[in-house]
This record gives sequence, C-alpha cells and structure tokens, in this order.
Amino acid sequence: MLDIIEYMKSEPLQKVVAAIDAGAVFPAGASAPVPADVQLLMTVEINPWAENEADRRRHEHIQLVDVELTLPPLRERRADIRLLAEHFANRQREYDGRPPVTLTTAAMELLEDCLWGMNILELKAAVQGAAILCPGSEIGLEFLPRTLARGTPEKKT
Repeated sequence: MLDIIEYMKSEPLQKVVAAIDAGAVFPAGASAPVPADVQLLMTVEINPWAENEADRRRHEHIQLVDVELTLPPLRERRADIRLLAEHFANRQREYDGRPPVTLTTAAMELLEDCLWGMNILELKAAVQGAAILCPGSEIGLEFLPRTLARGTPEKKT
C-alpha cells in the first residue's frame, strides 16, 4: 500500500515500477534478485490523468494503474461516518483487550457535522483516541478532541 503516491520521489517510484515489471526485487544484502508476485494498492489525492505541470509524474502514476477506483471524499459520504467511527472505536477497544463501545447521539452528530479535510485518517485518529480515553461503554463528546467542538476540522454550515 502506497498512500498518497504523488508525494513519493521519482527515484523510488521508478524502482517500484521496475520491480513490478520484472516480477522480482533485490533485497538489501542479497546477491541475486528474488521473484516477487506483487499487487500494489495506491492512493492519490490528485487526478493523475488531469493535465498539469507535472506531466512526467502523471505518467509515472499511470504506469502503475491496472484498475482505477474513485472514492469521493468522506465529507460527501456522510452515511459512512457512523460505520467507520464504530469500526475504528471497536477495533481499538479489541486491540486494548476491552469490551466494545457505542458512540452517543451527540458524539455521532458532531462527527457527522465535520468536513473531514484529511478524510478517513483524521476520523480514525479522533475516534481511536476517544476509544482509548473512554473508561466505560459509551463514547461521549468529552472523549472526542476539543478541536472538533471548536470547528476544526471545519464544520459544515
């Protein structure tokens, strides 16, 4: 998984492309390449097909694409927030060896009102932190980051 691949420097990206094309990698310290059947999942924040000043980078991205899946930002998928928030909270609780939790109506409304500029990663961080802090079985507003209540990430109007 390469997340937000447009920030990856050209040289390592070219090595990834070469390894996929060759079906082999050359591990550090190895004397010969090792066969590798690689499947790569990558994310981009930009449209690599759009005309822009970085045509060379755009073509590097396109070389890696076999299947394209476009997901709208989280702020356009409000129905996903509840499912994702509950999943992240309970995955954290399971990791900590604690029982599952629910989110109060007020906490869920606050999460659903945010624009989530950093998308799912920002939601995940907020909810996992709340799951860690919550001693009981219900995550309320008091366990969510204060920045959410102040409007950061931006709240929709």
